Amino acid sequence: MAENNRRITIKEIAKKAGVSIATVSRALNDRPGISLETKERIQRIITRSGYRPSMFARNMRSQQSKMIGVIVSNAANDFFKDVTRAIQDQATKYDFTVLIINSDEDPVKERQAIKILRNYDVSGFIIASTDETIDYPSLVGNTPTVFF
Repeated sequence: MAENNRRITIKEIAKKAGVSIATVSRALNDRPGISLETKERIQRIITRSGYRPSMFARNMRSQQSKMIGVIVSNAANDFFKDVTRAIQDQATKYDFTVLIINSDEDPVKERQAIKILRNYDVSGFIIASTDETIDYPSLVGNTPTVFF
């Protein structure tokens, strides 16, 4: 395990393994073009070092956040508990993270929640709308959105 809380980078793993960053990436993503021996050496270094990939870095490279923003109007309501659980279950199957915000049935909080989630560059919204007078197109922009 790593001796401190500092995250080890792919660059450091490549240096320890005596390979390129691209080779480490191929090993991590189980891509062809790398010998089994090299892959196993890289895996041993990863295991010993406690390496874990940075989702932030992956999302930046792919230009996709793999996050879904969910806004519910009353998180204490059993219906919304069931809905958010189902969303999380499905999202997990596709390696998405779900960010849930409760608007407390307040249109001001709902607008603020949309702005917050836009700042996280969510890949999509699922919104339990609280007010039909909200100008959703200007708030969500081109982000795919489902209302319920």
